[in-house]
Parts: sequence; structure tokens; C-alpha cells
Amino acid sequence: MTRVIAFIDKFKVVIAISMILIMISTVSFSYLNTKSSEECLETAQFICPDGIASYHHSSDFFEGDSCTCECL
Repeated sequence: MTRVIAFIDKFKVVIAISMILIMISTVSFSYLNTKSSEECLETAQFICPDGIASYHHSSDFFEGDSCTCECL
């Protein structure tokens, strides 16, 4: 019985550490998205000063974000 309780306690610790790591990676991922949106707009203004730049953030991890610039 003591082994079962010890296993459950270790399992709780593993879950807590996993949740903390997931939260940290989510925060850093959103920071990277913010940075890339700023880079998108800066690059678009450099290439097409009078153009329209748009940045689309995709919630699908595999699709990725997109940056487009229309030169007028």
C-alpha cells in the first residue's frame, strides 16, 4: 500500500512539472509569434513602403503563420 501511495505522489509531481513546462513553452511560443508579426510588418514596409502588409496568426501548429504584402 505504501508503494502505491509513493507512486501516486511521484505521478502528481511528474504531472505538475509537465504542466509548468507546457505553460512556459506556450508563453515563449506566443512571444515568438509577436516578434515575427513585428518582423513581418517591418520587412513589408522595407520592401513596399506604400504597400499593405498583413500578418495572419494560425492556431494550427502545422499550418504556421503567414505574412503577406501587397504593393500598391
